Amino acid sequence: NVNVSVIEYNLTKILNISSSNNYTGTANITCTAFDTEGGNGTDSFIVNMTAGNDMPMLNLSTLTYWPVVEDEYNDTINLSNYVLDVEDTDDLINWSCASDNVNVSVIAYNLTKILNISSSNNYTGTANITCTAFDTEGGNGTDSFIVNITAVNDMPMLNLSTLTYWP
Repeated sequence: NVNVSVIEYNLTKILNISSSNNYTGTANITCTAFDTEGGNGTDSFIVNMTAGNDMPMLNLSTLTYWPVVEDEYNDTINLSNYVLDVEDTDDLINWSCASDNVNVSVIAYNLTKILNISSSNNYTGTANITCTAFDTEGGNGTDSFIVNITAVNDMPMLNLSTLTYWP
């Protein structure tokens, strides 16, 4: 079977059996043993390659330096666009995200797969956002990106309540 490979380790008498990516099925393995006097013996067995859980793969690199305006929140990042899982559709993936900066908070909404990013009042700067995607079989994948909180012109505030009327 071209999808199954066998490596023999004569010193340890161990066979390493592996398959090509995502292959499931059976393979007939034949082994031959040789002795020092020229004799040999052959036997075969069947190996059954079963499916394993492929971890979710994330690619958040295209989000690096994602712009967010200070004093506002950004809710335009759909996390489903940045994950691939062989066994699960995007709607079955759950998310957990965190910021490394106390001035930048993030919330991943698992129902909509939307990531909200907000900053403290008048904060500008960057933060590293790390997100983990969890599949239904307990597998997970993690990636991160940098968010850039940019300044916005704050309007001047006028308080006329302290004025006194002059006749």
